[in-house]
Parts: sequence; structure tokens; C-alpha cells
Amino acid sequence: MTEKIKELYPVFEKARDNLVLIDKNLKGLNFRNIPLRFHELIRDNQKKLATAVTFLQESGGFYPLFLQLLGDKHPQRYLILFQNRDELRPTGGFIGSYLIVDINEGRVVKTQYRDVYETDGQAHREIAPPSYFGKITSRWRLRDANFSPDFPTSAQNILWFLEEEGGPTVDHVIAIDQTVAEKILEVTGPLNSPYLNQKITAENLSLLLSYAVEKKIAPGPTPKQIVFDLIPEIEKKLVEENLFPSLLTNVLSLLPKKHLLFYSRNQEAQDLFSSLGVTEEIYQNQEKEDFLEVVSISLGGNKSDAYVKEKITHITDVTEEGTIQNTLTLTRHHDYNLQTSKKIKEVIGQEVPSWLEKVLGEGINQNFIKVYVPKGSKLVAAKGVPLEDVITTEDLGKTVFAFVSKVSPGKTTRATLIYELPFRLNVNSIDNYRLFVQKQPGKKPPLLIKKISLPQGRKIFQKIPSQQKTVLDTNYRFSSVIGREEI
Repeated sequence: MTEKIKELYPVFEKARDNLVLIDKNLKGLNFRNIPLRFHELIRDNQKKLATAVTFLQESGGFYPLFLQLLGDKHPQRYLILFQNRDELRPTGGFIGSYLIVDINEGRVVKTQYRDVYETDGQAHREIAPPSYFGKITSRWRLRDANFSPDFPTSAQNILWFLEEEGGPTVDHVIAIDQTVAEKILEVTGPLNSPYLNQKITAENLSLLLSYAVEKKIAPGPTPKQIVFDLIPEIEKKLVEENLFPSLLTNVLSLLPKKHLLFYSRNQEAQDLFSSLGVTEEIYQNQEKEDFLEVVSISLGGNKSDAYVKEKITHITDVTEEGTIQNTLTLTRHHDYNLQTSKKIKEVIGQEVPSWLEKVLGEGINQNFIKVYVPKGSKLVAAKGVPLEDVITTEDLGKTVFAFVSKVSPGKTTRATLIYELPFRLNVNSIDNYRLFVQKQPGKKPPLLIKKISLPQGRKIFQKIPSQQKTVLDTNYRFSSVIGREEI
């Protein structure tokens, strides 16, 4: 297959150039001459095409590396992690199962499906978890190895545990969540399963599979068998109906949204993945730059993260001396209600036992929250959580404030942390305040509200983003939904 790719490369170059031209023409469309009912469709296709063009342009220079990744000269082994975004972990979700794929000369020569609990059952010794990890587990295993929000760090731990527990050595790691599977089903259409009475669609995939796995309706050595059985069906549809071009477009649209993460032991490949923005490395802020990432880690063993909405309010007060004090308020609302319960039963097509409904999302949402801020920040006070219950540690070159958050269905909880940054602004001259906010993979985009207040007599000369209104020149307010990162 790699030989065929080499033959087709000139065709690829020509097609890429044609797509660039089409993209340019689409961007220059005059919508005044197009009926209104087509505007949304055209804009949607413009975005998808622009994503594909960017990828194709950037990938051209890595052609030899692509051949290498396809096993042109040496076989390549990939570990594909299935992360459950409804049960959040730092890199996107709980690792329930995984796939090992061997590729040689562009062809898949071997595929192995594994339930993570089967692999963890092969562990012969106890590994002590990180000190604060006792909130999650007393025994560290592969299923909890994605503890770091820095994906290369988590991937390296995952590979170590895989080998420690009797698994093979792997060259590359790919982590995906349900959103990727949903995008695939948008292309293939509904799938049938002998274990379910209804078709599996992009809309009901997450719920139906969680139901099937938790109720153990599929026979076999693992309740995840229903998931594994779908993979050959998807492959068959993609091949028989020639759906790979549509699949490529759909999946590429997910690259900026953190539903698809990559890591490679090959540094050249890792550099490629990093250039594409899919390695999820924690941002290294500059010396006088603010930073924030709020990481949620599910403790409850249920899927309630699917129903939790978050709002982050970040208020920065600058004093006469230039000292910077941040007040971070994390508001979490659990919106599971009677309508949710009714909808779940309609999708599943039958009554759901009380214990199972709690697992599917009705249960109390209990998360370990880790707030990453600039290294050297000092916690001053806390509200909504006892100050003595906030753990202060360091990780990845950041200071981390960590605490447990619990919220019941229909309820809202708020936790406020007040902390001082390790640097000051020069309020007697022109200075810059910059904030980088990093979003956790897999998490629903939270609402960010940012406010800045300067001491009397000082003014804000420039605001980026600038479209938000300010009350006074000394104050600044910005709100946005965090899809990826915001500065």
C-alpha cells in the first residue's frame, strides 16, 4: 500500500492545489447572490474545507515521515485509547478499553481489543500512586495512568504500565473520546448490534454503550465486547461504501477541539504532532504571564460529568504597588432532572433500574479539582471549600491548588480561591497583563468570565480581545466559551 501511495503522491499534490483554489473561491463568495437558506450550509462547508486545506498544506512537507508512520520500512504499532468523556480524567476521560493496531507497508496486519480491567488484572506488584492520588485510588494501574493534563507525560506512564502489566511495546499512542466515534457514525450512518433493540447512532452512542457495558448485556469475557464488535462493522461500511474521504474531513475537524490526542516515541513524529496542535502539552507561561487550567478528575465512578456545566469567573485586582491578586470562582451545576431521566428511558426503550440510572448520570458528581496557576502563586483564602481542605502542590512547572467538589442533581456548588501571583505589574509605567487559559480535553467547554480592575488613576490602553465593553477605563470584562484556549 505504501508503494501505491508513492505512485499517487503527484496526484495528491495536484488535488491539494485544486482544493486550495476552491477554498480561495469559496472564501470570496458574495452571499448577497445566494439564497439565505443555503448560507449556513455553505459556511459549514467553508470551515470544513479550510481545516482540510490547512492540514494538507502542512502535511506535504512530512511526506517521508507519513510513509514511516504507515510502516513503509519497519512495522509500526499503535495504541488507541478509548477515553470516556462522561467520566473525566486529565487527558479527556477514564480509559475503559484500548486497541492495539500493527501496521506494515500501509496495511493493518493485526488488531487486538482489550478491556483495561483485564490488563490491570495481570499486574504482579503494587505501584504507589502520586501523593495526592489517594483521592482516586490506593493502587496505581493502567486505567489511572492518564493522571497528568500534559499528554506526553500521561502517554509515557501509560506505555510503562502497559509493558509492566504484560502488554507489548508500542511506538505511538492515540487517545480518542466518544466525540470521535460520533463523528465516524455521522459518516457511516446507524449501526446494528445483536445485543440492542435499537440502532446505534451518533446521537445515542454514548448512552447506549454505557448502558450496555454497565448492564453487561453482551456475552463473552468482557462487558466491553459490544464496543469491540462494532469496530469491524465500521471498517466494513467505510470500505464498501468508500467513505474514507468523508471520514477524513469529519475527523480533521476535531483536531483543534482536543477529542483526538497523539504521542510518539519517535521524536520526529512527535514534532509533527506538536506542529499540528494535537499533543496537548501544558502551556509554559512566560515569567510575567498569568496562566489557568481547571482540571476535573471523576471520583464517583459514574457518568455524571455528562450533565455538569461549569462557569469560571476569574477576577484580577491590581493594587497601587502592582501586586496582582486573583479571585477564581468555579461554579458547577448538575443539570440531571426528571426530563433527563425520561429521555434516557426513551432512548434505551425500557425502564432503567435505580442503581443503573445513578451510574448513567443521576448520581452525585464527585470530582477532584486541580487548578493550575503560575508557579510561586500563594493561596490567600478560600470560600465554599475549607481552606485546610485545599491541597497546594507543584506539577509541570505550575503551582496547583486541589480540592474535592461534590454536586447533587439539580444543585449548584461554588468554590472560590483567592491567590496572589508571584510577579507584579509596573503601574507607574506601561506594562502588560496577559492570561493564558488552557482547556481540559474531553470536558464540555466552560463559560469563562474575566474581569480586571486597576487602582485609581491608572488606565487600560489596549484590550485583547477588544470587542467586549468596559465599565470604566480602569476595569475590563471579557466572557467567552472556552473551546480550546483563550488568551
